[in-house]
Amino acid sequence: MGNNGGVMNLSNRVLTEEEVKRAYHIYLYAHYKRK
Repeated sequence: MGNNGGVMNLSNRVLTEEEVKRAYHIYLYAHYKRK
């Protein structure tokens, strides 16, 4: 839930496709590592 604020901040500026991919992979990695 706390991560939603960060996601909203990211959406405030235009991200390149590479940045989006990188952020998505980092998110998935952190998500699975938490389990």
